[in-house]
Amino acid sequence: MVRRPAYLSLLFAALFALLVPGALRAQTPRPPASGSTGVFTEAQAREGREVYTAECVLCHAPREFSGTVFQRRWLTPPVSGIFSHILNTMPQDAPGSLSANQVASIVAYILQMNGQPAGANPLPTEIERLAQIRVSGDSGQSK
Repeated sequence: MVRRPAYLSLLFAALFALLVPGALRAQTPRPPASGSTGVFTEAQAREGREVYTAECVLCHAPREFSGTVFQRRWLTPPVSGIFSHILNTMPQDAPGSLSANQVASIVAYILQMNGQPAGANPLPTEIERLAQIRVSGDSGQSK
């Protein structure tokens, strides 16, 4: 059996103590994203406006998607709520007929109507990721 000098054991213990907390911190979930960080792209919002015009405007006026009451109901909770609602219940005459990408585009357009800035990455379509996104602060009115 080979015996290590005591200083090697101390060195390994010190390295372990320094490296393990950093590794654990790297695995800590990031805080939820906010709308102010740009959680959709301009192109996605443009596509959302096209889908909205084709599928939604017959039953829903743009004013329904902005303002304090709308923001408290739909944009204060995670974005996954409005995404799921649209995906599963809209359009009213054919619920569930919109694709996840179409719904993400509509939600991006709604965020844009509420004064949220576009960013570099498109709004995701995965509920788990959308559940991490919250729109921050008081948004602007419909644009």
